[in-house]
Amino acid sequence: MYEQETKITLCNEKGILEYLRDIYLYRSFRLTGRAKLIEAGIGVGSLGTIMGLNVNILALLLMIKSEMGIAILEPISWAIFYILYVYTLFSVFTLLIRRLHDSLYSGLWILLLVVPFANVFVFYRLFIKGSWDVNSIKEI
Repeated sequence: MYEQETKITLCNEKGILEYLRDIYLYRSFRLTGRAKLIEAGIGVGSLGTIMGLNVNILALLLMIKSEMGIAILEPISWAIFYILYVYTLFSVFTLLIRRLHDSLYSGLWILLLVVPFANVFVFYRLFIKGSWDVNSIKEI
């Protein structure tokens, strides 16, 4: 008798932690290549959490500075905060550039995110439009 499968699975070979590791560690400085739609969603979705952790680390270091009276800890705390902040934003921007490459667009389209009404087109390409299969494109 035919048995229906009730298991819900994602069509991914990687889990969320593997995607986060790729986004923020292994591929954070790589502008070439492609990124899947789910990778872009996980990267942008985790951005708020990582920024929140960054702010909490800053608050913790400043609290230690005020309790212990170590004056040099304040500029070190702010330096760590800005380094982590820039690193995280750069990782997400390179992820979005790789996502645009997956849609067969140049990474320079990322600049249109600051232009009103043009950013809707870029958001569509980044988060709604599926991946292009380069192998299925026929030569003209």
